Amino acid sequence: MFLAKLVVGPFAENSYVIGDEKTHEGALVDPGGDVEHLLEIAKRAKLKIGKILITHAHWDHVFGVAEAKRLTGAETFLPKGEKKMLAALDRQSEMMGLPAPEMPAIDTWVAEGDAIRIGDLEFRVILVPGHSPGHVAYLSGLDAMSGDTLMAGSVGRTDLPGGDFDVFVDSFTEKILKWPDDTRVHPGHGPSTTVGEERDSNPFVLEMLAMRARR
Repeated sequence: MFLAKLVVGPFAENSYVIGDEKTHEGALVDPGGDVEHLLEIAKRAKLKIGKILITHAHWDHVFGVAEAKRLTGAETFLPKGEKKMLAALDRQSEMMGLPAPEMPAIDTWVAEGDAIRIGDLEFRVILVPGHSPGHVAYLSGLDAMSGDTLMAGSVGRTDLPGGDFDVFVDSFTEKILKWPDDTRVHPGHGPSTTVGEERDSNPFVLEMLAMRARR
């Protein structure tokens, strides 16, 4: 699988270009801006962008979606549980004092267990709410596009509108921590990591595991 990361926007959000190098079918994941640069990466890799996968509808993860769709005609995918969050983009922008993004059109509303094909690659939709109501990860083999769930040395915040700490702990421990330790996690912020590395050393993960053990 081809995978390239571009850090964009005021929150240093990770936007990804992914694709099947055999079929040259490609996708963008959470294009948060600098869309022309993302498409240049895809062009150099000889990938045709036909899909845009969105993990959740926070401002920094969707800012470039409408532009990317306009330039590529790609099919857009967003979790069903993020409809209200997407509709509140203007309020998100006001809260942060940042410009409102163009409202993207969503073609397909995904849910737990759905599968999305990119060439010969298949990404399964894994529902992991808590950072936002309908947050998902996209998992293909041992590669996970985790959005703002698991990050190197950290986890996603739950104190933003739509966040829920208890829901996050349950979905995180029951879904992400059940993945094999060598699963490569490509997060919405910061460097890539593995489930095993974070299980062993991430203080937030260790605390969540301790919380679950005390119940």
